[in-house]
Amino acid sequence: MIENGDLRDVALAISAFKSDSQVLNLLTRAFAAEQPQFGAVIVVDSLGSGRIERAVEENGWAVRYINSPTNLGSAGNLDLRLRTAAETGLKWCLAVNHDGEVTPAKAAKLVAHASSGASCQPIITIGVSAP
Repeated sequence: MIENGDLRDVALAISAFKSDSQVLNLLTRAFAAEQPQFGAVIVVDSLGSGRIERAVEENGWAVRYINSPTNLGSAGNLDLRLRTAAETGLKWCLAVNHDGEVTPAKAAKLVAHASSGASCQPIITIGVSAP
């Protein structure tokens, strides 16, 4: 269970494709000094410009940056983010698209809810015909 916004068991996995500014905004918020820190931060980029990688180095952010030489597409990018997150050995992965919104406080609330054992009900049932 997460307490006091502790995110050490959470990998934040961000997708990137021609979205440098948006990804850099997410990283800036994720690494803000007043925020609890994620256990790992992963960025999977397709055909990256190099801007994200340079910013990671310049800011000293602990980010596993993967730049694919081909466009992975949404599903391929998510697959690589989840496989990379699994390699960290952390308990949770928060996968966020480049245009998503995430703060450590919101992430902590999500993990606290998931840790509580509360169940979720499906919103859409696949394979059921509409009346």
